[in-house]
Amino acid sequence: MNRVVARRRLRAETVALARRIALIPPVTASLVKESINHTFEEMGKSRALKYHFMLHQFMHSTETAQRALAERQRSGGMRAMLKARDRAFTRRSKSR
Repeated sequence: MNRVVARRRLRAETVALARRIALIPPVTASLVKESINHTFEEMGKSRALKYHFMLHQFMHSTETAQRALAERQRSGGMRAMLKARDRAFTRRSKSR
């Protein structure tokens, strides 16, 4: 992701970006991607992702996560929970 666009512009922006990428010779794109990935690996990306995933999995077993899951199930699922969360957020930002 390199920018945020309005949902109504998402398809057009995605197609425009894909067209730009398609202009790059495949071997060039492949080698640039390989170079970037190699740099991330040298920086410890794999170890960082493994550590993050381990903590993420651990978090699911905590009391906090279990309560949140139970609340999602009581509230009608993830969509209903996010809608309620977003309403609260919208009210807070309007009152500032």
